[in-house]
Amino acid sequence: MDQTGERLYSCDICQQKFTRRYAVKVHKITHTAEKPFSCDICQKKFSHKEYINRHRKIHTGEKSISCDLCQKVFSNRSYLNIHIASVHTGKREFTCFICQKTFKSKCNLNSHKKLHIGLKPFSCAICQKSFTEKGPLDKHKFIHGEPQFSCNVCQTTFKLKRTLEQHIKTHTEEKLFSCDICQTSFSEKRALVQHKVVHNKERPKFACNICAKVYITKLGLRGHQQKVHTKEGLLSCDICQKEFIKKSLLDCHRNIHTREHQYSCSVCQKTFICRAALKKHIRIHTGEKPFSCDICQKSFARKSHLVSHKYTHTGDNRKFTCNVCSEIVTGKTNMEKHKRSHTGGERPFSCDICKRTFLHKASVDTHKKVHTAERAYSCKICQQAFIYKGILKRHMVTHSGEKSFSCNICQKSFSCKGNMIRHMVVHTGERRFSCSACQKTFKAKNHLKRHAGKHARDKGLTTHSSFITE
Repeated sequence: MDQTGERLYSCDICQQKFTRRYAVKVHKITHTAEKPFSCDICQKKFSHKEYINRHRKIHTGEKSISCDLCQKVFSNRSYLNIHIASVHTGKREFTCFICQKTFKSKCNLNSHKKLHIGLKPFSCAICQKSFTEKGPLDKHKFIHGEPQFSCNVCQTTFKLKRTLEQHIKTHTEEKLFSCDICQTSFSEKRALVQHKVVHNKERPKFACNICAKVYITKLGLRGHQQKVHTKEGLLSCDICQKEFIKKSLLDCHRNIHTREHQYSCSVCQKTFICRAALKKHIRIHTGEKPFSCDICQKSFARKSHLVSHKYTHTGDNRKFTCNVCSEIVTGKTNMEKHKRSHTGGERPFSCDICKRTFLHKASVDTHKKVHTAERAYSCKICQQAFIYKGILKRHMVTHSGEKSFSCNICQKSFSCKGNMIRHMVVHTGERRFSCSACQKTFKAKNHLKRHAGKHARDKGLTTHSSFITE
């Protein structure tokens, strides 16, 4: 009996106590793995009658229990309780006694505990990869199967229906998720969640316990430790041995070797080797800029552009080690300048069509658009298309007539900053463009190019870039 005098019934296997004899009988089934209750529709078996009653609602679609706060309906009360805890109260009542991590549901805690004991009872029959839960195994099996879901707009195929649904949004430009602080809209909820971090001044930071490097997300920290310190679970390319932390990244990388471009833009038909590259490209057409600076609120289409931009506020204090002389240099720009000291100012990257040379590979890729005539940036007013985004921006001023750049000496106004800088030479007399062949100097770069062409013709060269220095 308990303290109230009520009689208790005990399980003779695990000694758990119950107030009713029938409850002990039902409980004992968990020790025998017996499942006497079978669904008459799909034949799935259950250990308890209440479980099969709950399961049948999947077939009938019945959802009779509703949330008092948001009126969302559920098929059983346990789902409602999980919903209230995760969405409305935020309570995390279940704690792991090993690492003290907290969870919103007992189910999530039980799944987490398997990580500590290394229990992965669900194994893929094809590749033997193991999982702690059946759900992740079922999702994994699609990797081995053929794509079943096809986009009716661009015919791209997908193995998961969820992935297809996310993809379709790239065609509809539907943006249902809006930031309640700055009103920026997103097509996916996870993009909104990622964006909201920039508004949170007290955002958590996750520090590496080995090198103290700090990350905004726990996933970023985990990826760093796996790739840099532990090297556990890294996947290696069988052609070039480059290592990756995720199979999706490895699959995308392999397409570089096979030259397989299976993802196509439905707007301009440009093709890409992976879905992530296509997703970034589509932002050119939609104008979506999900990455926002928390200092000046300027937005960017790519996270890498935001990272580079932030150094304009804080200064680039990153340390880079030269792979030639091992000298440590502060700032990426300074490191690039330092590296050129080893090559004598050489421009190591060249266009394979016109042989023009460049300091950076990215500059070559941008330059090649001149030869392909690809014009991905289009004016929404007159539909004129341009090779570079910067040219489109300058073009847009022709519609607005805006001249926001003014000379501080004569107050003459200009539509773009470049024109104002070129104009300033009239006042300063600066001649910063010089010919490397004869050291003659010029006020404007186009004057130098015209002059350098004479040297190129005299030496029988097809390009004059080697004679141009700034």
